[in-house]
Amino acid sequence: MRLINRVRAITLVEEGANFMDLFQFFRERDMSEDESYTLSSRVFRGSTPEGLPFTKDLTYIKGFVLTYNFMRLAVSKGKPDRIPLLFCGKTMLEDMKVLVDLVEEGTVIAPRFLPPQFTDLMGLSAWLSFSRFMTSMNFRQLEQDYANVL
Repeated sequence: MRLINRVRAITLVEEGANFMDLFQFFRERDMSEDESYTLSSRVFRGSTPEGLPFTKDLTYIKGFVLTYNFMRLAVSKGKPDRIPLLFCGKTMLEDMKVLVDLVEEGTVIAPRFLPPQFTDLMGLSAWLSFSRFMTSMNFRQLEQDYANVL
């Protein structure tokens, strides 16, 4: 939820919100004054209180989306074994094809240590497949289907 609030905060700033508007936005979500101040500061870090959000948060979000989509595509193409290569060091998605070739020829060693959620590629594949299914649903149709219930 914290990431969603930060994404929404960035959108609010792009639409003209200032530091105090963000602070109030976070407070309305039952965050303490300290946490609201800290999160507002992160969005404006590197800019003036009336400026646009700092691009570092935008970059993090972009990187998250690109990496997530890479993982989803790797699973859908039957190549989940490519996902651990994201942990070979500082890599860019654009370098993954070359990295795969280097690992296959033995020039680069695949990572030995992975975060726990990446050690079970079948489990990860199941979650990513479920996520893909959920994002493919037609929500307009769902709204119509559940109109009598909600």
